[in-house]
Amino acid sequence: MGCLPCADQREKWGRTRKRKRALKELIRRLRDDDPTLTDIDISCWKITDRQLKTISNALEYNHYLRRLDVQSNQITDKGVDHLANALQKNRYLHELWIGRNPKVTERGIEALSQALCRNVGLERLSLEKIGPQVVGINACFGRSNKLERLYLGQNELGDDGIGNICKSLRQNARTNTIKILSLNDNNIESHGATSIGKMLRDVNNLECLNLRNNKIDNDGVAQIASGLRKNGYNTVNMLRLGHNQIDDQGASFLSDALVDNHTLEKLDLEGNALGVVGAESLAKALESNSTLLVLSLGYNSISNKFESNMDWLKYKSIGDDGARYLAEALKINTTLKVIGLERGGVRDEGAIALAEALRVNDSLRTMHMDENVIGERGFEALTDAMRVNHTFHKISGMKTEMMQQKELRKLCKINRDCMDAAMAREQKYQVFGYDDGRRSNNFDDYIEKKRKNVR
Repeated sequence: MGCLPCADQREKWGRTRKRKRALKELIRRLRDDDPTLTDIDISCWKITDRQLKTISNALEYNHYLRRLDVQSNQITDKGVDHLANALQKNRYLHELWIGRNPKVTERGIEALSQALCRNVGLERLSLEKIGPQVVGINACFGRSNKLERLYLGQNELGDDGIGNICKSLRQNARTNTIKILSLNDNNIESHGATSIGKMLRDVNNLECLNLRNNKIDNDGVAQIASGLRKNGYNTVNMLRLGHNQIDDQGASFLSDALVDNHTLEKLDLEGNALGVVGAESLAKALESNSTLLVLSLGYNSISNKFESNMDWLKYKSIGDDGARYLAEALKINTTLKVIGLERGGVRDEGAIALAEALRVNDSLRTMHMDENVIGERGFEALTDAMRVNHTFHKISGMKTEMMQQKELRKLCKINRDCMDAAMAREQKYQVFGYDDGRRSNNFDDYIEKKRKNVR
């Protein structure tokens, strides 16, 4: 006599039966061209090639589905072939997420690339964590009509694979439509970064480039910075270089690029090895730059493995001196809205310098200060600055219950509520064309009344 299944096994069988019923219902609605079915997420459902064939057949003549997510399943080249055939006929699907299916080989990527050359609707494609074979997707660059967002992260492409991707983008610079390119976690080193720098000089559509979690050093970032400076089209507005091997010298290269570049709005340098000199270089660039909105400098040090916050103070980090340089720049800069200084070794002196900048800066909205060592003096200075700053409304990293922090949180909330109310009134004025008597002429009185309870 066989053993009865355990509770966990019965629960697993129950989930499998529910998924089969749900999948059958989704396919029916897809086949019936249900106008309410616009998004299908069946990631991690253990979808097989046979099931994907049924989905693909129903997708061929569907007019309403906009997003299909089949990541982390059991899909092979056969399943991708079925999807590729559907893409050649379907003009309405905008997003396809097929990453994390490592059984897909070069043949499947080639079939998908050929389909994209004929497809006129797909705008986003995710091929993350499949393998180096995804480099074959470059065959559709310049021939795909609408592909704007391509995610190729975690594929171990290396310098050679990145070189092929960048070469194809350069050769098809005039007809290429890709605006967002994600190449994170691909073991990119100096040679790969050199290829990226050359690509940046020629492309005319790229807006966002994600290079996080690679091995890009100062030589590599010098080439990327050169590409930003020499790009005649000036289209890149977001550059993510977090968690690479960039130190103060690399920061100086990027600072020079910021002076000449007039489109970059977000720069991510988290998790590198920037110190005081790097902060000084970036601060000088902020004094003359008028486009950067977000600057992320958190978690910068030689080592990221510390047992406590105090250990950061023993190592190279931005620290109080770096915070002072940035504070002086913030007194001049009028565009930066968010700055990240998480785990930057900032103590009371650095916080006091930043507070002085907040007294005169009316553009900064958010400051991330998590895992620093700010005491009562620092928070008292920040609180005093908030009493005269009516636009700054968020500072993260306040986890203790000091009275200054409680008051600072209240002031931030008041500023946030007042800004939201002001925006709502302005939108009402623009839509309806009349003044309800509470617009900008009474805005300062409105804030002052809110703040009396805090004082």
